[in-house]
Amino acid sequence: MNIKRRILQHLTKHLLKAVTEDEILRTVQAIREGRVVSEYHVDGRVLSPNEVVSLQEEAKDLLKSEVWKLMVKELEWVAWVTRRKAKNEKDLLATEYLFYNLDIMENFLKELSKNVK
Repeated sequence: MNIKRRILQHLTKHLLKAVTEDEILRTVQAIREGRVVSEYHVDGRVLSPNEVVSLQEEAKDLLKSEVWKLMVKELEWVAWVTRRKAKNEKDLLATEYLFYNLDIMENFLKELSKNVK
């Protein structure tokens, strides 16, 4: 193995922070007392009902907050400006990724807050 490859592997292993599946919020279908229930898992553990309600309320509040609306507008503005100034395909792709990331975050919050009254 050449030296460049070894250096790259070492740097990637020690400097790049990869997110694992256990670190993200996941909904898992489980059977409890003969019934199928949805459980929320994060950091390798099942969240308590109180933790789930708290997260759902935070997501709902965040979607309604002025800060969130301003952040969305800021990202959209940056994407449009970047698109207008695009010099190549990479620049155009970068704008699409900004919109894509925004969609992911909004959908995450909407999905999480959808059962909150």
